[in-house]
Amino acid sequence: MNNPIDFSKKLFQYLKGELSDKEAGEIRQQLNEDEELRRLTEELQDKKFINRQLEHMQRFDVDEALRKVRSRQTPAPQVSTLSLRHLRYAVAIMVLVVGGAALWYSQYTKVTPPEISESVQLAMLQSKESGKMQADISEELSVQREAFSVQREESLVTVPGSQSDVDHSSLSTLHSSLTKDQLMSARRITTWHDKEFWQTLDDGTLVHLNYNTRLIYPEKFGRGDRNVILDGEAYFMVAKDKSRPFVVHTPQGDVKVYGTEFNVNTRSNNSTTIVVLVKGCVSVRPTGGKEQRMKPGQQCEISSEESLLSTVNVGPYIAWNTGDFIFHGWTLRHIMDVMSKWYNVTVEFSSERIANQIFTGSFSRYDDIQSTIETIKDVTGHDITIINNHITIKE
Repeated sequence: MNNPIDFSKKLFQYLKGELSDKEAGEIRQQLNEDEELRRLTEELQDKKFINRQLEHMQRFDVDEALRKVRSRQTPAPQVSTLSLRHLRYAVAIMVLVVGGAALWYSQYTKVTPPEISESVQLAMLQSKESGKMQADISEELSVQREAFSVQREESLVTVPGSQSDVDHSSLSTLHSSLTKDQLMSARRITTWHDKEFWQTLDDGTLVHLNYNTRLIYPEKFGRGDRNVILDGEAYFMVAKDKSRPFVVHTPQGDVKVYGTEFNVNTRSNNSTTIVVLVKGCVSVRPTGGKEQRMKPGQQCEISSEESLLSTVNVGPYIAWNTGDFIFHGWTLRHIMDVMSKWYNVTVEFSSERIANQIFTGSFSRYDDIQSTIETIKDVTGHDITIINNHITIKE
């Protein structure tokens, strides 16, 4: 096989396992006869080697090399048969390196948007039709010029118009991670106590913001990490991109992913963030702690210093993303607290005993309030009435 291009193609097919037994045997014989070629072939199967070749090629100055070649006036030296043989292999290896590196690099930098299920699409439609899909969107938010006011000694700050706090260190991290143009075009989405919103980001990532939530993100992601800030609760369906990790900055720490589905809630209480991994793989890193990986079906409770893993049922987290409230072992007070925010009503219990009763059930987020009350009445067996947006619960 005297043609170096043909040889390189065969060698590339050999490494991919696409040759017949006879052809593979011929390649193995050539490798056994040439130790240098065998060594180079082994290196070509090493991703680190491919990566180094890419770095070398990126630093190569083509114009300078061409200038030097043109300036040479001396005749070319005679090349020996041995040199020609190694030149043939060198050309073959270079073709293989470039081809293999290009293939690997294209896969490494490939962006794959998440698959949006029919149930999520239906939830988006129902949310829009019921008037629940609404948010305040700042199209051109300059995070650097936001009028922050210090509210706590722990360097927590409040963005004007928000009902909750954002960690200043998270904002600083976002500032250092984005270019000036990205900062100047950053956007902020805010949902209020009775609304939700779905937002598709520049890379195809779909974020479902629950009520009373804020998301800050760049209009376009650059070549580095895909950084966003979350204050509230959101369900993330992240586009896969191995070359650019997706990082969610929260008051207690960061959540880092490459492509997966997970839920983040910074509202569990005043000092923790709850991350629930539905599928894929993520890592969490408390502001003052070490990075820790999660597996599907796990929950991580993050404080500023540590993270605590536990196993949970991911059903309720998937459910709210697809339009249902699922409660398991909740007090009636907890159920009605969620309902009062979602429907913008007040709730009154006739006794503390009723408020502290435990129930399990579900209802649609997009049913009207009267249908939801009937569902809760069936589950609890209590007398529930609503007058002028005020709910009264009696035995």
